[in-house]
Parts: sequence; C-alpha cells; structure tokens
Amino acid sequence: MTVAIAMVEGSQRAEIGRITVERTGACSFRAELSDTGALAVFRAGTFSVDFSALETVEVGKTDDGAVTIFAGAKMRCLASQFDGACDRFNSKDGPHGLWRWRIGPMEKDKSGNVQTDRARLKEAVAHMKGKVCVQ
Repeated sequence: MTVAIAMVEGSQRAEIGRITVERTGACSFRAELSDTGALAVFRAGTFSVDFSALETVEVGKTDDGAVTIFAGAKMRCLASQFDGACDRFNSKDGPHGLWRWRIGPMEKDKSGNVQTDRARLKEAVAHMKGKVCVQ
C-alpha cells in the first residue's frame, strides 16, 4: 500500500512524500519513505517496524520539534539517504520508539489540539491491535 504525505494550508496542498508499507509478519511492517521533491523537506529511507508490543502512541516535542512516540514498538532504520542517519536512529531514537516527525494533522499557527490528537492516536492503536495485528 502506498500513501501520499501532504502539507495543506488553506486551499493550498503540496505532496511532500510517499510512504509504501509492506506487511512482513503478523504485526510487523517494512516502510519505505520517499521524497517527491515538492518542498524538499521530507527525508527518504527504509524502516522496519514491529508493533507486536505497542502500548501507546503519544505526540510530544523535543528540542528539534514535534515528535511521535510509539511506546513498546520495535523500530529500525534499514537505509537512509543521509550518511549516519540509520546509526543515529538505531542507537538513539528507535530503541525508545521515538519518531522525529509528527504523524497526523498539525496546526501552523496554534499549539494544536493535543486532546484530539491523543484520542485519535489511542483509537489508531486500538484499531491496530483489534483489526490489523490479529492472527
């Protein structure tokens, strides 16, 4: 399955990347992220993700910006267009379920509706455990 990743502001929309996901196990996946070049902000790479032990998903912030935290997930970078990016991800972020990009809607001029985002992510985890990762 391939999904477009887009930035939308008002009536303007720009596709910034695509993600292609392939199932590799009951609750594990290989995801390939590609840059469409529209804004040259998206980083390309290939990752393996195992959601078998996924507990929660939270939105958060680091010094670098908005992040998504997949508590209990096992994530590894397999390839990246940037030298050393996989080493950094596999030693620092992956073991903690830290994805340095925000997944889902973001509001540019507002702090965002954290409660709505948390509810949406909780619902996504329940769907994943109840419908996607069922053996």
